[in-house]
Amino acid sequence: WATYIGGPNYDRAYAIEVGRDGSVTIAGRAGPGFPTTPGTIQPAFAGDLTAGANAAYGKQDGFVARLAPDGSRLLWATYFGGLDSAIIRDVDIDPNGDCYVVSPGNVYASHPHVTTGACDTTHNGGQDAVVAKIRADGVRVIWGTFLGGSGDDGGGPSVRVDPRTGEVVVVGNT
Repeated sequence: WATYIGGPNYDRAYAIEVGRDGSVTIAGRAGPGFPTTPGTIQPAFAGDLTAGANAAYGKQDGFVARLAPDGSRLLWATYFGGLDSAIIRDVDIDPNGDCYVVSPGNVYASHPHVTTGACDTTHNGGQDAVVAKIRADGVRVIWGTFLGGSGDDGGGPSVRVDPRTGEVVVVGNT
């Protein structure tokens, strides 16, 4: 099967994973008007104040979407972003269907999906990646953390989760 997904602006998928149940999860960048579903973690576009620096694409947020195994319907879709163009570069799925996403180069001191008690709740300067675990039904972030030091960190990231131990591995530039 093949299908379209997107809105009226510049949308691009960077990552795709197939879950144990055959559902297909895609993630990437999307502009305003992307077809999100009600009740997800971020059904509305966050605003992206960096659009001037992103002239070729316009305003952008990350997105995550899950399609039925036969491609017949969108199970859920959500934005995942803050005040910058927080695109998602990679996604992985654990045996329970939970999603792990990594967003490179957040430049603002806060991000709406960094959670209390996370590994790193503080933006450390320059650009920091954001890594998060999203519940299988897309209704909440289980945990989200910054990842980076005082410089520009998180470029070109990838994320994988060990299906046996649940350990999360993130690689990227620093």
